Parts: sequence; C-alpha cells; structure tokens
Amino acid sequence: MTNFRNRVFTALVINILLVVSGVLGKLTCDLTHPSGLQWDVFYGQNYNVVSQFCSQQGRDEANALSWKVDIKGNRQPAIAERSPPVTPNTYKEYRVTLIWTPDKGFASGSCSRSCLQTYQNIAQSYCGHTGGESNIMAKNGTSDIGCGQYSWLITEAVSSPTTLSHEPSRPTRTENTSSRIAEETAVG
Repeated sequence: MTNFRNRVFTALVINILLVVSGVLGKLTCDLTHPSGLQWDVFYGQNYNVVSQFCSQQGRDEANALSWKVDIKGNRQPAIAERSPPVTPNTYKEYRVTLIWTPDKGFASGSCSRSCLQTYQNIAQSYCGHTGGESNIMAKNGTSDIGCGQYSWLITEAVSSPTTLSHEPSRPTRTENTSSRIAEETAVG
C-alpha cells in the first residue's frame, strides 16, 4: 500500500508542477475510460509510440497529420491484417492513433512546445495516471498548446482488418490548468 501511495503522491507532485509552470496548456482526457496501456509505454525510456509521428510532423508542421501506430511507434496501414507477433509482449494488441491539427493561420515556428514535449507532458500528467494503480493512459484526449492540438486514441487491435472512421471522441475532462490553480488557491 505504501508503494501505491508513493506513486500517487509522485503523480500529484508532477501534475502540480506541470500545471503551475503552464506546460500543459489546455489538456482534456477521458479519465473514466483507462486504455490499459501504461503511460511509460506511451512515452517512456524503453518505449515511445510518438517519436516517429513527431519526426514526420516536425518536417511539415503547418499541415494536419494523423497516424495509427503500433506499440513501437511504427505507422500502420489504414487497413491491416493481423499477424501473430514473433515475440509476444504485454501490449502487442494495442494501436495508438496520433493526430496533429494546426490552428487556422498557423505560422511555422509559432508553437511554444514541440510534438515530443507535448506528448511527454501528456503521459506524465493526470491523463497518463488513470486506473487502479494510477499508471494507465487515458483512452483518448487532446492537448491544445495554443498553436494547434495534439490528440490520441488508444485501442486494442481486433482479429479482423480495421479502419479508423472517426476522430477521437470528445473527452469528458477539460482543464485550463492556469485557472484551475487560481481557483484551488482561492478555495484552499
């Protein structure tokens, strides 16, 4: 139980620091539906599903981009046949849809945070610490960083070919982090 409390406390401290610093901007995610994918698999030292997407997004940031990736960050075709993996692992059945939508009138170089920084902040925020052990990514969400929005949708692959026919659903938690701190400070 002490280990669990330490993890919850650490997650709270990280979130407070991210909120106070304004790093999160306006972040929304559905905390009622954990994805089953740990935050440190989404964006961590050993796994990182966003690196290749962010590399491509950085080459042409003025245009919208949407990729479905496997757990290693490799882009998956819109329709893919399922084949058994050579080496099974815990998250082999997961797919992550990553989306970049620049604001209208977007000017290259106008973002205060990069794609990688944004997704790292998302993984370290409350959106990456849902579920019973507070270590599971929220199934979907969006981070509006002032020059555009980064979104994600985590799904488990099914046995038959799949296509993404919709954007991630609207999250249920919206938090303008700078105003939340002011409200909590005034109340507390």
